[in-house]
Amino acid sequence: MFVRWKTRIPRQPWYKDFPHRNPGKSFSAELVRSERVDGQPRQKVVAYLGHIKEKYLDVPSRRYHFWEHVDQQLKALGVSLAERQRIEARLSAVVARATVEEAEQSRREAMEGLLRIAGRV
Repeated sequence: MFVRWKTRIPRQPWYKDFPHRNPGKSFSAELVRSERVDGQPRQKVVAYLGHIKEKYLDVPSRRYHFWEHVDQQLKALGVSLAERQRIEARLSAVVARATVEEAEQSRREAMEGLLRIAGRV
């Protein structure tokens, strides 16, 4: 099994008049198994692991949420420890794992920013 990353870029320029709403690229990770069908290699998706938008790769709370989903999926699949470490290493090359403290700090800063905008701080 291996990790396959898919990159999606929105096709419709619905946001051309609103550049601040540009969704940008998003990345999806899938766990894939290679099989041979009639002598030809075919890839079969074993599990969808998660997705994240490019603009959130630097946001610890979003990265933490991504990894929570990955951990749930890998636990449900029951992959071996060695296989899990290999998969996580491949995922970490794109999405760094965030600690609980980093995620909480990020959420706290976002909430403070919203309260400031609302005029409550």
